[in-house]
Amino acid sequence: MRPYGNQIVCEFLNCKFDLNDEKTITEMVRVGINKCRLGLIKVVNHKFTPIGLTVVAIISESHVAVHTFPEAKHASIDIYTCSKTPEPTNALLEYFRSILKPASTRTIRIKRGDELEINDTNWMISYGSIGTETRYHIKDRIFSGHSKYQKIDIILNDSFGKMLFLDDDVQIAEIGDAEYNDALVSPIAEKKLLNKVAILGGGDGGVAKELIKRGAKDIYLIDIDEMVVAACREHLPSICGDAFENKKVKVIIDDANNFLEHHEGFDAIIYDLTLHPEWLTVKDREKFLRDIFAKISRNLNKDGLVSIQCCDVYDTDTINMLKDILRRSFKKINFVPVFVRPFCVEWMFANAVKK
Repeated sequence: MRPYGNQIVCEFLNCKFDLNDEKTITEMVRVGINKCRLGLIKVVNHKFTPIGLTVVAIISESHVAVHTFPEAKHASIDIYTCSKTPEPTNALLEYFRSILKPASTRTIRIKRGDELEINDTNWMISYGSIGTETRYHIKDRIFSGHSKYQKIDIILNDSFGKMLFLDDDVQIAEIGDAEYNDALVSPIAEKKLLNKVAILGGGDGGVAKELIKRGAKDIYLIDIDEMVVAACREHLPSICGDAFENKKVKVIIDDANNFLEHHEGFDAIIYDLTLHPEWLTVKDREKFLRDIFAKISRNLNKDGLVSIQCCDVYDTDTINMLKDILRRSFKKINFVPVFVRPFCVEWMFANAVKK
């Protein structure tokens, strides 16, 4: 007998439905299986602490699984049937979509039964906010590692030179780092707010190098991941220069929120962290960002400035959320799009003055 089957692996992004609703999602799985005329045998579920949910159904054709990340408004779906036709799996996926209401989805359809091989290992794939992906050819893999917090890769690319990826998202590259670092530092330098500056994130050292170049006197670089700093110091000297050895730079391995609880009096603070912190915290994203920007405001001197790397210009939900958050504690809010070559898209930067 030759085994066969159809499997759908799908990611639901920015779901409008409450993904912590254990009762409704369990019932969704049960009802959907029956509606699609699949043979339901058993449904089990588990609610995680503090949030998150897994529902697994055993069906006569194989299995159905739903795992949710409510803090990220994200659901992962796995539907596998041994049916020769894909219609039941497609119908069930559409039913789940009608209930969970994702803004967008990413789907892989797999025909099971034959040997599965993955031969395409010489590309890094970075996903955009509008259903796009950018593929970066790996000419040489320079560093790969998993820290306590994330996957870290440094590769050599034909067009952009050495590139840093965290969890497969491109962070910086030798070709194109200048426009990124300049966009973050120029608003601070233009206002001569260079006595005491903090960088939240920035483990590649590029922003610190730019601050030194512009004449900053006292620089605090706060990154939670010691492995990122060590890897960039060793493998990306063209980006960080001697920033990590410079006496003006204090490298602090710490969570940015914790650092802000114990330090103050900054002329400027650079937010070189993600505006999508869903994998770093179980807090709701908007609450996390509201809290950290309130702390940033409290730690700035009078008329101090925050400079922010935001997201690609098409991620309008994040941009609008940030506008609302900044209005609470800041004035003179500016959003500036800059084409950053290794990102292959215009990137939004923002700056604002403490009220």
